[in-house]
Amino acid sequence: MAATLFHLLLFFLSCTTTIMAGSKIRHGGVFSFDLIHRDSPLISPLYRPSSKTVSQAEQLAQRSVSRLYHLASSPPSATGFRSPVAADPGDYLMRLVIGTPGREFWAAVSTGSTLVWTRCLPCTSCFPEPAAPIFNPRLSSTYHAVDCNSSLCSRHYEVACDPDRRCHYSYANTKGTISSETFTFTIPGSPRNVVIPAIIFGCDHEGGLENSSVDGVVGLGRGSLSLVSQLGSHVGNKFSYCLVPRDKKNSTGRIEFGEAISGAGNLRRTPMKTETYDPEGYYVTLIDLSVGNKRLNLNRQDGSGDRSGSVSMVIDSGTPLTALSADAYYNLTSAINEIVKLPPGERNYGFDLCYAVNDARDLRGFPEVTLHFEGGADWILPPSTAFYPAAVDVVCLAMLPSFYGISVLGNIAQQNMHVEFDLRNNMLYFAPRDCANNS
Repeated sequence: MAATLFHLLLFFLSCTTTIMAGSKIRHGGVFSFDLIHRDSPLISPLYRPSSKTVSQAEQLAQRSVSRLYHLASSPPSATGFRSPVAADPGDYLMRLVIGTPGREFWAAVSTGSTLVWTRCLPCTSCFPEPAAPIFNPRLSSTYHAVDCNSSLCSRHYEVACDPDRRCHYSYANTKGTISSETFTFTIPGSPRNVVIPAIIFGCDHEGGLENSSVDGVVGLGRGSLSLVSQLGSHVGNKFSYCLVPRDKKNSTGRIEFGEAISGAGNLRRTPMKTETYDPEGYYVTLIDLSVGNKRLNLNRQDGSGDRSGSVSMVIDSGTPLTALSADAYYNLTSAINEIVKLPPGERNYGFDLCYAVNDARDLRGFPEVTLHFEGGADWILPPSTAFYPAAVDVVCLAMLPSFYGISVLGNIAQQNMHVEFDLRNNMLYFAPRDCANNS
């Protein structure tokens, strides 16, 4: 079975060096694709002009709590390219084309997940209707269901065989068939495409993400079936992204495979590690917190936020709000309350600490928050990413206390930060950027 996987990946890597519309992928090359916010009227298929700020805030907070619970309960389980990224309330989306002929769909990009999957026909409970027509494997000449005898079936997730010997899986909130298909990565407004055969993905038949309008998920975790793991050494075992802020609705960020962040003076790095309870996640060591110029001097237990008592924090692009252990969180909010002298705001949006303001766009008087990571790597959150406008007259801290034994750096905190995951050297690099202008 190991030989089967080896030959499959060998075939995959050899194909990706030659198959691309109009050119050849060269070793050391880089490809990038747009990432757009879900609420962007520019190109997002999920844009709803009638959507209210309050409903978006409620969805964002609820999704954060749900995602936090999922992360806490998850079982252990050279050249490159770029792509665009967009966001569901709390999600950033990437546009892909699957099959031959290709079918376009939008998938949430998640560093806290491993499997790449999309909804497929027949689908027993695909509601609400996704952003694009559901993928029909029978209409693609390059689709193949993975056989039960394959190592891909026996090594991953909860699996079972159907009468036709196809490999069925159950992973998080998706269930379906482990499959192989051609993926095309497109750049909006450009004729250049990257075509890669034999991507292993989940063909979901039970309507995963049933409360979302996205079509699936692009897993970027450490697991062997994530997109970055399948690309492997072909992209130098690295990827990076730059997430546009929520208010830059007409701008796009980007996700890049194979490119390193330029060596600017504000570049920071901190070691990444794995945790035995979640070997597929990207964890960094949180040393301390600061509010403005005040260092909180948290001890290791107070700053932990994970179930082992260490100071681990998982980097998850699929969770909107940052989550801290209860002790660390309440030390943080106490320090914020010493600085922000405003009346409390409505808390029924799902947030914990909120202030009543005249205009939620005006963050004067709100402090920056600094996350101090191992190796002297300071991740500075300006007020625009430390706080969130839950309503026109309410500003809330974009963080929650975690009672699930896990700390998470959410995607609001990652906005306007160029973040690189170097899997070969187990290092996380980051630097402030204007992601809307790619500068």
